[in-house]
Amino acid sequence: MSSERRKQLQTKTVLFLCALVLTWVFIPVAFGQDVDQELTAAQAKMSDAKARQVHLMAPSGFEKAEKYLGEAVEKKNEGKVDDAREKLVKFNTEIDKCFSVEEVGNILLGETLKARQDALISNSPEFAAEEWADAEKSIRKVGQKIEKGSGEKARQDAEKTTDLYRAAELQAIRVDLLGRVRKQGEEAVAANAEKWAPVTLKNAQDLLAEAENILQTDRYRQSEAKNMAAAAGREFQHATWIAGGTKLVDDDRVQFETMILGHEEELAILAERLGLIPDFSEGIAPMAEDMIAAVTALEADRMDLEADVAALLIENAELRKATAALEPLAEIENKVKKVQALYSPGEAEVVVIDNRLVVHLYQMSFASGSAQIQPEDFDTLTKVKRTLRVFPENASVIEGHTDSTGDSDFNFDLSQRRADAVRSYLLSNMSRDESAISAVGYGPSRPVADNSTADGRAMNRRIDIVIFLDSP
Repeated sequence: MSSERRKQLQTKTVLFLCALVLTWVFIPVAFGQDVDQELTAAQAKMSDAKARQVHLMAPSGFEKAEKYLGEAVEKKNEGKVDDAREKLVKFNTEIDKCFSVEEVGNILLGETLKARQDALISNSPEFAAEEWADAEKSIRKVGQKIEKGSGEKARQDAEKTTDLYRAAELQAIRVDLLGRVRKQGEEAVAANAEKWAPVTLKNAQDLLAEAENILQTDRYRQSEAKNMAAAAGREFQHATWIAGGTKLVDDDRVQFETMILGHEEELAILAERLGLIPDFSEGIAPMAEDMIAAVTALEADRMDLEADVAALLIENAELRKATAALEPLAEIENKVKKVQALYSPGEAEVVVIDNRLVVHLYQMSFASGSAQIQPEDFDTLTKVKRTLRVFPENASVIEGHTDSTGDSDFNFDLSQRRADAVRSYLLSNMSRDESAISAVGYGPSRPVADNSTADGRAMNRRIDIVIFLDSP
């Protein structure tokens, strides 16, 4: 063989080996990336199934799907791409079976699922653990019958399960809400409210007794009983406060006067903010009347302003529609910058994702397990209103998110209630059509940080304001 021929053969051999090595390196990587995408899609499918409560309608199939998904993750982490893909095929088969019974499940379990949600809102897993466990076992059996197509039997058992959840809710209310109110009553008695605030104390005791009577005799009036018990708690606290102040009249009249003057100082600050000159020469009542009149006038001014803004929006609607398609990208960017400037560092993060403006509110002050908006959040929510006014015709969604701590179902429900609370607040304080703002709770299914750390969990407990930039 000639020297030249030998060199050509060596060159071809080297090129072949290089190509083979590149195949070994890049093809598995590419396949691995495909599996990552499939796993992400499968995990999203699982979260969607749970959000739609399919896991309750088809518990056995859901558990199989969950098992196959876990095995797919393990196989992928071990580098066994083909095995991982095989598990994903089995996962999709099982989860699709679960979704196939969703329509029937919603019909057969409609009232049961509502009762379960009410029990969760009342913290039944914590305050009625035994009753909750019985109801959960029962709904699993109903779901298994739905999976097998035993519709009539499932319907009968669903009614019994509904009663179990209602019993769990009732027990939780008795233990949690009534227990807390009774404690407030004991504190009022300890403060000698029987002597110093007898009328208010009696009113609170009557409200509590009526709430307890309703809970014992008519389970369909539980909401009324809960509101009545909450009112009793406020009255017990009121009686405690009155007793403390009234007792000062006998014990220390100077201290009582100091307390009255302190209250007047607080009212004076509010009066000045309303543009009034504080004057308590005739007592608090005349000043209070002036303050009420000032607030009423401000409310009227706000309504007039909102009407003017609404009129301007209507007048310019056609112009906006005609020019919307030509609006330069720079204008959108300027609006985004305007929104970003509204929030202080740490209060919120404003980002644009896939033609959506997303405002991550990390510092909403909801109490644990509560969807009640706190006064300290009013400033942030005022900025949210200003944000929405920057995009007056764009559809928006209020998203509720939680961390992964605690019961997943409770977290999904809690995130929905918090999103609904923010939506209701915004609609109550803005001239915005209800259809323009929607609300959805994602529970712990869309974390933005690591749930294994306190800081990560704090970031995951958030409200997101999402504005669609390509709407209206």
